[in-house]
Amino acid sequence: MSKLCSSSGLVVLLASVFAVWQLEAVYAAQTPTSLEDRVRLEIAAKEAERLRGWGKIVFICDPLEEERRPAVKRQRKKICDQTADNVRALAELSAIDIKVVDSWYAVGYSKALTGALELKLKMIFSECDKSFCAMATELVAEFDYEDFVDGSEKRSFESHTTSKHPVRIPRSATVEIWRSGLMMTSGGDNNEFSTFAVSGVDNLLKRFLSAYSRANREGATE
Repeated sequence: MSKLCSSSGLVVLLASVFAVWQLEAVYAAQTPTSLEDRVRLEIAAKEAERLRGWGKIVFICDPLEEERRPAVKRQRKKICDQTADNVRALAELSAIDIKVVDSWYAVGYSKALTGALELKLKMIFSECDKSFCAMATELVAEFDYEDFVDGSEKRSFESHTTSKHPVRIPRSATVEIWRSGLMMTSGGDNNEFSTFAVSGVDNLLKRFLSAYSRANREGATE
């Protein structure tokens, strides 16, 4: 038995994303009445600030190019094929500019050409055979900067020296904009596992796209 209930399909996915957005709109309109509410709203505000303004997104499901285990490669293809279809459907439904690609070269090209935010699904399989399958997955949004520096106020470690700390020196860096993940296990290398995994990934996608849409709707009205 899987430890996470599987999705009943793309129709449920598309219907549920509207429900998520509606619930979030209701929540955002509420006046915070507790410390937990205030913390949640502050986190949401910071998340929106990071996601605001990215006009294009390029999505890739990790090709796992070095993977040699047949069962893992088979599961990866099932999960990625269905997830790519779901991403395209969600992008059309929510009017978000998302390009789905299948190679790291295409990711780099799209980022360099259009300034797109990279959204990638990372998968790590610990094992996958006839009796047991386990995978950790993360959905990560990030972008590469050529001259990244620490833009915060002067730090205490510089208060008694004229030397520049390394965080002040421009350098290349990959900056993470958003991340969420989960772990999943199932009885073995079968359709149940791929259905179970796609359902979990769907939840991550809905969380990201909901946060992205909310941030950019808010940004458009400012």
